[in-house]
Amino acid sequence: MPSPKDNEQRMERMINAWRTLAPDKTFGGMTLAQFEASAKPARERASE
Repeated sequence: MPSPKDNEQRMERMINAWRTLAPDKTFGGMTLAQFEASAKPARERASE
C-alpha cells in the first residue's frame, strides 16, 4: 500500500508532466489550473 509520501510524489510528478507536456489540454474535464486549485489543500497538508 502506498504511503502518503508516495502519493504526494506521484501527484507532483503528474502535475509536472502535465505542465511540461500538455499545459493547454484538459484531463477528466479539468484544466491544469483547475486541478492545481482542487489539489491545493492536499498539497499544503503534505508539506506540513
